[in-house]
Amino acid sequence: MTAPNLTPEHLQALLDGATPGPWAARPHWMDEAQREVAPVYDGEPDFGEWSAIADVSGHGDDDEAQADFNARLIALAPDLARRVIELEVEITRLRAELAVAREVKPLVWDATNKVYRASVFGVRSFYRIEKSRGSKGWGLLVEFDNDGPLDFLTHWPTLQAAKDAAQADYASRIRAALVKGE
Repeated sequence: MTAPNLTPEHLQALLDGATPGPWAARPHWMDEAQREVAPVYDGEPDFGEWSAIADVSGHGDDDEAQADFNARLIALAPDLARRVIELEVEITRLRAELAVAREVKPLVWDATNKVYRASVFGVRSFYRIEKSRGSKGWGLLVEFDNDGPLDFLTHWPTLQAAKDAAQADYASRIRAALVKGE
């Protein structure tokens, strides 16, 4: 069996094409052991408005009780579909907010004498990029709160590659410190 299509668009199309509600479960007019689901109308119904949407029976030891539960669940279908649509819209909105919340602010680089520096986590923490001596590349160093010598991350062939590496390192440190939801 394939999973039902519960996309908001599909559910809305079903709601738009279905008999307008609300719907109610009621005893079947011919058989007390069965139930029927029918639309609820204000005032006197027009011809055919008493027609049931579904005749419902039970398939268990207590057919009458099961028929009642089945009919009541079927009568809730439009409300359940609308609720699923609302929840799907809310999930989409929350996912978009979460995606933005997961973004890490880009480092801001200051350049002085061909040394590029981006402060992070406070005044004494920073990434530093400088032209490597004896090399055509760029060296990337990092220091956090004067905790000793600079950590040399590696050489990079271009200034942009070194900046990208610093940003990736910074983002991974931020994300590693976040508490993940259960």
